[in-house]
Amino acid sequence: MPKPVLPLHKRKGLKDVNPDTSLDDLVELNSSIPSFQLATQYYSDRAQYLILHRWVVEKIHAEMLSDRGMPKELLEALEALSNALMQLAQNQTPEFFKFNRQTGDRNNGFIVRQATLAAAALYNGETVLGNEHSVKDWWAKIVRNSDANLPKSLNKVINNIAGLDIANVEQNTKQKNIKEKRTLMAYFAGFKDATPEEAKEHSDLLKKFTEDILLKK
Repeated sequence: MPKPVLPLHKRKGLKDVNPDTSLDDLVELNSSIPSFQLATQYYSDRAQYLILHRWVVEKIHAEMLSDRGMPKELLEALEALSNALMQLAQNQTPEFFKFNRQTGDRNNGFIVRQATLAAAALYNGETVLGNEHSVKDWWAKIVRNSDANLPKSLNKVINNIAGLDIANVEQNTKQKNIKEKRTLMAYFAGFKDATPEEAKEHSDLLKKFTEDILLKK
């Protein structure tokens, strides 16, 4: 008989990561100017770029959007600066003018990875509820129809994140794994101790988030 599927917060390699704390931290990282201490937990020695990114988005860009006389070109330049700071936080080379030829959008590997982790959390939550086949079919459809380069197996995504804590892994890989564990658990938090109705509502939110990012309109 197949082994029962464990929810993420009970899995080896992930059970020491608190989903509720991870969710609170992720909200702070994405909706305010985070403390340097919190930013370093997710971005190690590149925390300053994440803080500057949030400052540009929350302070400068937000204030300039409210000014109707602000030139469109300046707003676009600020958006490019914000994206570049986020790429630096992710240890990537900023590419101000690299466009996806198919969609016309700037390439943003960070947000694609966020959507993939959300889908992985959804996969685990739905599998625990006995809906593995439907969520596999849903993800296979996204992989077929998305322009992004996506993993075919969400279970492998989870296994890779949960299993990277070995002694000979390079420090930057360990740091990435810590960040991805916390992000994955943050997306999973809505399934923890949820009623069937609450789990369905959370599942629908994760599906919409994932589809809005990975599927062309």
